[in-house]
Amino acid sequence: MQPAESLPVDRPVNRIRTAGIAVAALVVLGALLRLYQIGVESFWFDEIIMVLLTRQGTDELVAQLFRTARAPLYPLLGHFWVQLFGTSEAAVRSMSAVFGSLSIPLVYVIGRRMFSQKVGFIGALLMTLSVYQVYYSQEYRYYSLVILITLLAVLFFLYALDDGRARNYLLYAAFSILLFYTHPLAAALFIGALGLYFLVLLALAWKRYRAALPVWVASQVLIVVGA
Repeated sequence: MQPAESLPVDRPVNRIRTAGIAVAALVVLGALLRLYQIGVESFWFDEIIMVLLTRQGTDELVAQLFRTARAPLYPLLGHFWVQLFGTSEAAVRSMSAVFGSLSIPLVYVIGRRMFSQKVGFIGALLMTLSVYQVYYSQEYRYYSLVILITLLAVLFFLYALDDGRARNYLLYAAFSILLFYTHPLAAALFIGALGLYFLVLLALAWKRYRAALPVWVASQVLIVVGA
């Protein structure tokens, strides 16, 4: 018979295991929804441009990215993706489907960290089933990558607020820079919103967050330089 004193230890472990299984099931469901009939619709105009761009040779692609000042991250990833999987509708769009599926567990972790496990799971469920999330995860465009990188930046920003470690501020800055290289306008709005959020926290709880002010300022400088 199991000792009674071990039960309080087992329950949190069981909850974590159950939550992990549930979130994994959402990821699988989300991936299936994003891959379902992904190649049925023909390319539309912007997707055709992306296909023509990413199927070029590496030197030609890099030269064109510099020449047009296009945000380079998604085209570069797409370039290597099409080398592996080809340029059919299903093949190229599946990259966005992968990014969209990976966003689901990030929503769970962020929701759990900010609020509760229940909120995190509801957020992940909504992310899984959202018509808009599925739709934009089936386009050979940067939308799903913007969401994925934004969520990663938010997650490490929250980690940094909790523990104050320079490493987490550095990772937050790194993903923010990657966001600039994916969609500059989205990045500018995101950085501004998180900056305002930090300043509000600073005003409301000066004693708690004042020690983080120098490293936060350093992270903002790093983002500006990197972008």
